[in-house]
Amino acid sequence: MLCFIEATQILNRFNIRNKVLEIHCIQESENNENYRGLFQITTENKVYVCRISNEKNFPMPLVEKQSQFAMILHANGVNTARKYRCQNNYCIHHLINGIEMQITLEEYIGEDLSDVGIGFLKEFGEVLGRVHSVSSKHPFVIGRSFISDYIQNDKARFSKILEKAEPPLPDFPYVHIAEKLHDNLVHELAKNWHLLPMGAVHGDLGAFNNLMNTASGVGIIDFNLAGDEAFLGDVLSSYYASIHKYLWKDLFSGLNELNAFLIFWEGYSEHYSVSEIEIEYFPQVSALFDGLFYCKCAIEVWNNGFQEEALLMIKASNKHFDPSVHPFPQIVYEEANNEYRK
Repeated sequence: MLCFIEATQILNRFNIRNKVLEIHCIQESENNENYRGLFQITTENKVYVCRISNEKNFPMPLVEKQSQFAMILHANGVNTARKYRCQNNYCIHHLINGIEMQITLEEYIGEDLSDVGIGFLKEFGEVLGRVHSVSSKHPFVIGRSFISDYIQNDKARFSKILEKAEPPLPDFPYVHIAEKLHDNLVHELAKNWHLLPMGAVHGDLGAFNNLMNTASGVGIIDFNLAGDEAFLGDVLSSYYASIHKYLWKDLFSGLNELNAFLIFWEGYSEHYSVSEIEIEYFPQVSALFDGLFYCKCAIEVWNNGFQEEALLMIKASNKHFDPSVHPFPQIVYEEANNEYRK
């Protein structure tokens, strides 16, 4: 837990002299050797969020780059939290209880997004579109990728998804079919993934994940997984991760899947214009992430004890992995959108 003296010292290092009134722990790990803590610091006239970490996989140069990218977005009108500098650095070293920690400090911009309705889909698309638009116009290299690294270096294997199942899934033919469809898509995309427009992205946006209610609309926090990715992979993985993990069963079960995507894509395309190569590869990339996150959801259903339902989902995954049912939105947009608005 961050104490008042330490919080005051940290604020002072960022040239902030406000009196600390309250400290709220947002998140804190128990492992001091790979520690991460997030603390909300309330002062007499402003609220801040302080990140304290000594995680080995997130060295100081990486965190500094991620913070710089966040501020590029901030400077170009994207609703992100302002980060504070100590001299020329956003990320600094600071001793806490004799342990050297990495510290970043940013303004508090609002509460977690909690009310997600149909309108959220368009807002979500708009946020991603703004990020990709700024990133494409103001190139910046963070120096780490996640999705692109897995695809281009042949590390994205369906077997890794199956390893998460407890107990293991039975050795049914349709499990192997799903595995073959996934791995074949990855293999084909890996050949030309480098042709897709790339740039710095947030990398971890979704429903109830790093999106905040702010006075200026939906805002973005936590650039911990920001990296260099293909924009098309980022937008589609963000959408399908949210749809399959959080939204369909609880919130959007009565909404046509195509109409839901078109609402999302309408928001995205208002701010980012896709290239011809992105249009060409859209069916394959969309099929990959639709199938991937659908099957991840099925594994969660399996692990929660609903094994029959999970197996039916895996059996149905061939549709999600099929590029032919994922045409580029403009091809079907007008017809489907008119049907939705009747």
